[in-house]
Amino acid sequence: MDSSCWFLHLLALLLLLTLPTTHSSTWTQFRQNRQHHGFITTSTPPPKLKIIAYHTGNYVTSSPAISSDGKTMYVGSLDRHLHAINVETGQMVWKYKTGSSINSSPCISPDGSIIFVGSNDHKLHAVDARNGEKIWEYLTENWVWSSPTINSAGEVVFVGSLDGKMYAINVADGSKNFTYDTGGEIWSSPILSNDETILYFGSLDKVYNLLLFSSSSFVILTNIL
Repeated sequence: MDSSCWFLHLLALLLLLTLPTTHSSTWTQFRQNRQHHGFITTSTPPPKLKIIAYHTGNYVTSSPAISSDGKTMYVGSLDRHLHAINVETGQMVWKYKTGSSINSSPCISPDGSIIFVGSNDHKLHAVDARNGEKIWEYLTENWVWSSPTINSAGEVVFVGSLDGKMYAINVADGSKNFTYDTGGEIWSSPILSNDETILYFGSLDKVYNLLLFSSSSFVILTNIL
């Protein structure tokens, strides 16, 4: 097979079950929610399976996120773009270009207005869910493979970088809230405890749990497993 044509082949299948839109069936970030539960419950049998193909310009290693109304899917691609796709038609709603390939899985803000995704351009990108326009970008010191998570108030988004740091970034303006240097690359995606007082994540040196003070300004206490 001509290696120059591989990126034209089918790269994403949307396996869509039209489930009732309830809190338990939303999937707005990597592994569903801030605790990465990764499951769906529904009180009715799923209808007939619907398969839609959507082509990006390269491989898709990112996991998709679905808007709370179930109408739009967001997914990154190694083609450097974050894609917004109409779930019913499989047509592109918009696409947002970053400076490099995307391995990170997107996260949606609690109000559904902002999509967050990391890129190998060393940045976390905040994108307007309505039109795919850049809201802000935050520069780290290496690739961002980690998938971000956001607190329930929508104030702070957390993401790791291969530079070894965990970043907490203020959603309002993209400014730094805090960073924590682990000394090892961070590939994993952070999760928040149910009460959102502890942030858990792994790096290449060890596993961390960081105690957070619940306020508009999060402060770290080093509590290392």
